[in-house]
Amino acid sequence: MNNLVEFLQDIERQGWQLWSEDGKLFYDAPQDKSTDSILARLKQHKTEILQLVPNIDFQKTDGLFVSFPLTETQKQCWFLDRVDENSRQAYVDRVCVELEGIFNIDAMEQAIQKIVERHEALRTSISSEEVLQEVLPSVDIQVPLIDFSNSLASDRESRITEWLEEEIQKPFNLSQAPLFQIYILKLEEKLHWLLLKIHHIISDGLSIEIILKEIAAFYSAQCEGKVCQLEPPMQFREYVEWQEKMNQTEEMAARESYWLDKFSGSIPVLDLPSDRPRPQIMGYKGDRQTPKLDISMVEQLKRVSKQHGCSLFMTLLATYKILVSKLTNESDIVIGTATSGRALEGSKNLIGYCANLLPIKSNIDDYCTFSEFLIRMRSNLLDDYQNQDYPYPKLVSKLNIERDLSRTVLVSVLFNLDRFQALPSMFGLKTSLIPTPKKFVTYDLFLDITEIENGLLLNLNYNLDLFDDVTIKRWLSHFQMLLKAIVNNPEEKVSQLPLLTGADEQQLLEISHNPEKNTCIPLDWSDNLPIYILDSHKQ
Repeated sequence: MNNLVEFLQDIERQGWQLWSEDGKLFYDAPQDKSTDSILARLKQHKTEILQLVPNIDFQKTDGLFVSFPLTETQKQCWFLDRVDENSRQAYVDRVCVELEGIFNIDAMEQAIQKIVERHEALRTSISSEEVLQEVLPSVDIQVPLIDFSNSLASDRESRITEWLEEEIQKPFNLSQAPLFQIYILKLEEKLHWLLLKIHHIISDGLSIEIILKEIAAFYSAQCEGKVCQLEPPMQFREYVEWQEKMNQTEEMAARESYWLDKFSGSIPVLDLPSDRPRPQIMGYKGDRQTPKLDISMVEQLKRVSKQHGCSLFMTLLATYKILVSKLTNESDIVIGTATSGRALEGSKNLIGYCANLLPIKSNIDDYCTFSEFLIRMRSNLLDDYQNQDYPYPKLVSKLNIERDLSRTVLVSVLFNLDRFQALPSMFGLKTSLIPTPKKFVTYDLFLDITEIENGLLLNLNYNLDLFDDVTIKRWLSHFQMLLKAIVNNPEEKVSQLPLLTGADEQQLLEISHNPEKNTCIPLDWSDNLPIYILDSHKQ
């Protein structure tokens, strides 16, 4: 024990500070010191140190960093940030909220400063030398006001678009906190936009919702002269500590075995029919198309889902898998979908990158009915969700898949379904969401569906190095055709589910055989017909 006291006194002289809270051990470490061996000893003797710390009277001091390791998912972000300029920009999320009414910029700045004080993630930077994240004791946030109100109405939209395009191109330096920025755009005296730009390494989709909710709460309280008392949030370092403990449990070992067994055979690679050869090194420039499914179709899809004991998510995912299978002419399909990763009690108000990716693997038998495939996929999906806490990057590492710089590992196609969450109200302001340009993507294809009050928004994000706009428009049309066929007859065999109307298919077949007769359809529409039109026609 005396040797342990001497060890603690020695690291204190080096600039370390230790303290305990609620039975947990925390530390501040100087930036320029090697930490691995010290951290290993702190971990080894944690129980004894927790008993010693109160007696030695270590205190947390301002001006020092709280350091802790990156999660496996964060390491993936950190690595890709170092690859090239486009990959750096691909992991930056943006949200824009319109504020209509009398706006108080001072109250907004104070609200933003308060949430930065509440959440360590918003004061976090990533070490450029070691794979560590470092929390600053304080950060002063600047909220630039960009004034477009003096522009002519005819010029304003183009000026705002030009500014947004330029701002989107600017990446973060991960070694400099904060890794988020908020701008206020003034369009008119009573019309403003709030633009949030944040790096994925410190946040996820739920984190952005929390940020907007807390900004609204603090802003409203400030305007009304009230005190806003929110429940103290869990900090991301607590989540990381929990995750590290979970990784050592038998439960996590069982989940690892589940996923390794699932991918014990050959690993499917999805080669979607592209308009250009795949570049040797993956690019991240992207775009988005967003058609809408009307409410009547959504109600029919929900009816089919209920009849099969499935959720709308399952039915849409099954349809998307069938589309990808028909496009690639492959039966083994892996599509990724995100989970919140927040199994830890108390993490609902946590800001941090907790989301995890599930690689959903399915075998699609052309001769089974859609109903049979849906029910089988439901069973597999429920098993996957029972094992959802196993970190996806760890699975990729364990599978030891040979790296291919031209594509993402294991999963290149994603799917998601979200219900639109109403924006939090702000004092004296009417709020609405403003779509922001999608200029960078992290996967080949990502169908991100949003359920709104009067239908579904089919947000299809795609890689511009591979696909033309007309190709994506065609695939969205195929997806909607599949949905119509499924609600009309879910007992139809998968092989017989059409991508085109009968008239469209016949016309395209004729054009493919006699291109000189094409007088009304773009030539692009006849691309890849032998793969997923002609083959199905022969069946």
